[in-house]
Amino acid sequence: MAAGVRYGNVTTKPCRIEKVDRYAFQIILTQGLNRQIRRMCQALGYRVMDLQRIRMVNILLGDIKPNQHRLLMGDEISGLLWATSSGNGSSARQRSSVGAAPGTGSGYQMGHCPAPG
Repeated sequence: MAAGVRYGNVTTKPCRIEKVDRYAFQIILTQGLNRQIRRMCQALGYRVMDLQRIRMVNILLGDIKPNQHRLLMGDEISGLLWATSSGNGSSARQRSSVGAAPGTGSGYQMGHCPAPG
């Protein structure tokens, strides 16, 4: 999964994966395709039982519930603007394809993912 996964006519970009326990792992994506994690897991024979977004770019979501919101702090705003800007001659998409800056990408924690088979 870390090297990218082919499903349908798409191959995902590489992502970072960290095993949390026997049935859970964290994924940091630099690409945000629709239902990407679920489709990557399905292509490899895993079944997603629980999926939680824990971070967007440099913004930790914490205990925010669905349909809730909170104000962004100054460093969160500047990090978000940097990640989405076209400054320094490269776009955020180009930067993430050659190695995202710390705190860029989206972090997910997956729990209860029974192994294939």
